[in-house]
Amino acid sequence: MSSLLKNNISENFQNSKIDNKNLNLIDSESDSSTLSSEDECSLVQKSNINSIENVNNIIIKNLNLNYISIKENFPGNYDNYIKNSLYDIYLIKNKINFEKYYSNKINLNINNNKQILFIDLDETLIHSDIYDKKSFIINNYDKILKFKYDNLYYYIGINFRKNLNFFLKKVSKYFNLILFTASYKEYADVIIDYIDPENNIFKKRFYKESCINLDDNINIKDLNIFNDIDLKRSIILDNNIYSFCNNLNNGILINSFFEGEDDDLINIYYYLDNYIKNSEDVRKVNENLFGFEKFLNSFS
Repeated sequence: MSSLLKNNISENFQNSKIDNKNLNLIDSESDSSTLSSEDECSLVQKSNINSIENVNNIIIKNLNLNYISIKENFPGNYDNYIKNSLYDIYLIKNKINFEKYYSNKINLNINNNKQILFIDLDETLIHSDIYDKKSFIINNYDKILKFKYDNLYYYIGINFRKNLNFFLKKVSKYFNLILFTASYKEYADVIIDYIDPENNIFKKRFYKESCINLDDNINIKDLNIFNDIDLKRSIILDNNIYSFCNNLNNGILINSFFEGEDDDLINIYYYLDNYIKNSEDVRKVNENLFGFEKFLNSFS
């Protein structure tokens, strides 16, 4: 793939202005009583690795990572975000033994020949703000939804990324779409139920409980936790490179979306359609374009 095409696609992934609002509620504790079968399986796994996580939290704290925020993944700063984040990832991968997290793997049980596309939610497909009272909502949003958490109701002001419906309908024809979010079920399901009301776009949904939580900032969506997928035929789309640090060659990094309009989802659709869909090994295609592993190895 030519360097010109590489630069064009990288530049086309750029998007809108940055907003500094935080979604504190999404990082709260989840009510496991409403978890799906996938979540129950992941919680069993989590119960077996609590002591491992405690040790790893200490390791991560002692590494003094810079942790490059997703707010730094904006137009014109894409390459800097990658470079600075990958040094943190290099330190993490050299200090954390992730094999201990794979003792209870999850089965997707998808019986078709389509490739698998794992998709992040927040700042990849949508941006949202959380309010505890509807009267507090002052911004103009594409949609306002309500969800219940810990016996209280909250309101979500949502902006949808441009071309979202087009993108999901197109890619769902050729890929098995799996939601993989670091948010909690109660919040994420309300949004996905609105986007996919007939539940025919996303085959499965996985939430924060299925992530490897190293600390408050780093929630890794490790594809190695799945027992029955072929990594040569699996892609993960996310705006946070830390999320797929254990599967860099499977990852497509999209700029963080907060507001405004961009063509990122259209550009990614064309990349998936023209280069990924018929490839024998998606990892080779991604590495040829993005070079994440090559850059990571340069720190050795």
